Amino acid sequence: MDKKLLEQQIATMKESLSNEEILNDMFTTVEQMEDSNNPNFIETIANLYLSETSNNIDTIEQTLEANPLDLPNLERCLFKLRGSSASFGANKVTIEIDKILDRCVIGDTEGCKVGFPSLKQEFDTLKKKLEPYLELMQQYKSSTSSSGPNEDMVGKNK
Repeated sequence: MDKKLLEQQIATMKESLSNEEILNDMFTTVEQMEDSNNPNFIETIANLYLSETSNNIDTIEQTLEANPLDLPNLERCLFKLRGSSASFGANKVTIEIDKILDRCVIGDTEGCKVGFPSLKQEFDTLKKKLEPYLELMQQYKSSTSSSGPNEDMVGKNK
């Protein structure tokens, strides 16, 4: 695929992720950490985030199904997930976590359970839209010769 076309597709996808508020500026900050010493940084971090978040969501789901509900344990799981989501720039996932945490604070166990499907949905949406973006980034890097990682692409996708 043509390098310019890939650049255009990447920019469009990133703009869409931002405009839909799925990702925020923190994601751009994470992307900018990629350099010639670590050319696959964003893919590594994104795959790690997606994998760990999937595991954390499973743990939260199991915690929510327990009877009685262990609110302190649920809060610990949610805070762990919130930290990684905020650090990655997963905006809508972080918002949904905050809603559930608000329910935990007031002891509203039913509210926690009701809010969980929205959290899962936002994570699924993030994953569904982020994976193709990462694939395009990988294609772009493969299409450029050994000139190093696409430091210029990160700058163009702000």
